[in-house]
Amino acid sequence: MLYGQSLKPQAEAHKDYINWSPIIEYAIADSLQITFHVELAPGWAIYSQYQQGTGPIPTSINVSNVPQVTFSEQSAFGSDGYDPIWDLPIKKFVNEVSFISSPFVLPSEQPITTSVKGNYEFMICDSMQCLPPEWVDFELQIPGQE
Repeated sequence: MLYGQSLKPQAEAHKDYINWSPIIEYAIADSLQITFHVELAPGWAIYSQYQQGTGPIPTSINVSNVPQVTFSEQSAFGSDGYDPIWDLPIKKFVNEVSFISSPFVLPSEQPITTSVKGNYEFMICDSMQCLPPEWVDFELQIPGQE
């Protein structure tokens, strides 16, 4: 069972360049998994979660009401190498990337958890400019708990 929705950053500067589409689904038995699929406008890039040094703000995704959820990156459009804008080796993605959570089980506390809440932060650049980092809150309804 899948549950998805489209999340667009609030800032007007970002809206034409990036679209975040989250899906939450049952992966195995009672385990859930979140996928954030990110589509970028031509020429724009988003940065990896794994950056070193003083370069761009790395993408980060935090789940606030479920402990120890981590995300991996999956894309056929990644590059890892020297970036002249930052004068550093940088890992970034163009066109699209998915951030996929590790499978997780909801806490067995009362009241029952009906949604997964958190936030993500990201920064996007093209060959001429970078837009300010964006911080977006999210809440995803758990399938069958609406």
